[in-house]
Amino acid sequence: MPISLGIMALALALVSFSVLHNGGSLWPLAGGLVAGAAVGLVGHKLTRFEITDGERFYTPNAYLGIAISMLLIARVAYRFFTLPWPPNTSPNADPGINYSPLTLLVFGLTLGYYLCYISGVLISLRARKQSIESRQNA
Repeated sequence: MPISLGIMALALALVSFSVLHNGGSLWPLAGGLVAGAAVGLVGHKLTRFEITDGERFYTPNAYLGIAISMLLIARVAYRFFTLPWPPNTSPNADPGINYSPLTLLVFGLTLGYYLCYISGVLISLRARKQSIESRQNA
């Protein structure tokens, strides 16, 4: 899970840098991150945590994670099929074709959800581990 967090944070940094470098706006990405974090908190509340034989387990809400992932897949597929073919490589071509505000919003929503959700799960599992250890030491 910490590796997933690192990879997602790196992806967010790279996309942000790329958008800024090409003169795009980060507002859609930021809005998606905020909305995704809110959905991530809801997902965390719907997650079941269990302790069985001293082991910690969690069961995420499948519908929420699948819905967020499918939204991203649908947006990427839509963008793929609506790109001009053959690509316009002239010097006057629109450089911002890959920085659609809706695409950035959906990407931010996905990253915000998973960053918030995974962070919440890690925090909850650590708290449960500490409570198990304190009960065993008492």
